[in-house]
Amino acid sequence: MPLASTRTYDKKSLVLEEIDKAMETAMFYGFIPVRKPKIRREDLSLSDDCRECLLARRDTDKELEKYHRLEHKIGVLRSYLDGHFQKLPTPTMVCFKGQTNPQKNSTTILNLLVLGQQESVAEAIVMKATTAILSEQREEPLRIEINHVGDRECFSRFERDFLNYTKKNAGNLPPELKTHLEVGIEEIFRQYKDLEGLEEFWASAPKPLNYLDQNNINHFREILEYLEHLEMPYSLNHFLIPSWNNCHKTIFQIKNESGEILALGLRYCGITKKLGLRKEVPIIYVSVKNRSPKQKTKNTKKLKPKIFLMHLGNKAKAKSLLVIEALRKAEIPTYHALTKDRLSNQISVAEKFRFSYVLIIGEKEVLENSIIVRNNDSRIQEIVPISELVKYLKRVVGV
Repeated sequence: MPLASTRTYDKKSLVLEEIDKAMETAMFYGFIPVRKPKIRREDLSLSDDCRECLLARRDTDKELEKYHRLEHKIGVLRSYLDGHFQKLPTPTMVCFKGQTNPQKNSTTILNLLVLGQQESVAEAIVMKATTAILSEQREEPLRIEINHVGDRECFSRFERDFLNYTKKNAGNLPPELKTHLEVGIEEIFRQYKDLEGLEEFWASAPKPLNYLDQNNINHFREILEYLEHLEMPYSLNHFLIPSWNNCHKTIFQIKNESGEILALGLRYCGITKKLGLRKEVPIIYVSVKNRSPKQKTKNTKKLKPKIFLMHLGNKAKAKSLLVIEALRKAEIPTYHALTKDRLSNQISVAEKFRFSYVLIIGEKEVLENSIIVRNNDSRIQEIVPISELVKYLKRVVGV
């Protein structure tokens, strides 16, 4: 049964007016807080034959993983088609809360989504926003574990060689493993990934990164370059692997110092065609543990931006994310269009919303650690050191 548009919705009925601190942080990065998309009975029937997104492992957080099951994506896509998200800026960036775990009533799951964006900047935005949310709630170091499995063809080559490798080394493995060789790699990971005594087997096993084609290599390299520019600690986890039925390319998790998984993110490709849609809608979906959901709320109308942030080039995008974080901490809302590359598109956005002040970061500003502040009314612009930007804006713009 393909998804179909059934009715339209008013934007005001979709966007939340009262939000907590975690959603407020997400808003600074461009995520619009919305009501949780409903999962219908037909959504569940469409996802009956779908496996969970991650191969079962001892270190997988089941509460976070639950929100990556296919029925949640179907609910989101149905909302997209019904007119919920199509009334929002494109590519669509939204966030919504999951249900509270009754056994852990001090924690909810906050979901961040980017729909319709294939470029690596989507991963950079969600990872930066997620670490900002978690850092607000926890005074402890965070680290990112990340992997890239490429597209369906890349993953199929990896899976074939991994099974061949396992068969060749079956004599050094537990006898019961042979029963899983014909099933696929899922049961092998489920039963043996963290088993003691198999460290050498896993160290020499094929890795998904070795099977990426040039397009996927470029995509992953750009993501890592963003992380380095943002000075976000990360490590490669070669066996953080999703089910190839539903998701491809990027998968990451964010852990605290003790190893607890606080966020889980994946890029989904190919879901919409499987559901009967002609057009593919790429999705980045991150589930985040949101501590203290009963904290004081804020009205979204008070977070209306007066400033537009404009960028020129990928390095400027990374620097822009650092600027957004500095302005967020100073409670200065800023509108950005980091998912748009062309300057003309960014200018159109600035003109549409009639921003009086525009911040501009280009290659020169990245090197000089400065930013151009332009007054669109007077046409006067100044170059301001980024370290002085907050003071300057409070004095000149009055934010």
